[in-house]
Amino acid sequence: SASQNNFSLVIRFVYGEDSFLFTGDIERQGEYAILGQNLELASDILKVAHHGSKTSSSELFLERVNPAIVVISAGRSNPYGHPHGAILQRLEEYGIKVRRTDTEGDVLIVSNGNSFQ
Repeated sequence: SASQNNFSLVIRFVYGEDSFLFTGDIERQGEYAILGQNLELASDILKVAHHGSKTSSSELFLERVNPAIVVISAGRSNPYGHPHGAILQRLEEYGIKVRRTDTEGDVLIVSNGNSFQ
């Protein structure tokens, strides 16, 4: 049976030349379902699914999205150990800049439609 997390809303937002993908709590099964629909997924910014859990952020999904920056939303010292070390290592291997709410607090990304910071 499918995890309820895979019914999360997934939104790709495009503003001028900048693109953002918000993935809710989808897990690998949800990622593969989206990949199978042949949608445009390439995005500059990816909000990592499921707080950086090891059940998401598959290699295939990251390759299709190909983000420059990811944001991981996770509580400081959360009992689940999010984000998972394997996911952080995978993101590093892909050379993706990582921003984290558990270590930085609020993460603000500002876009004017052709650049972001």
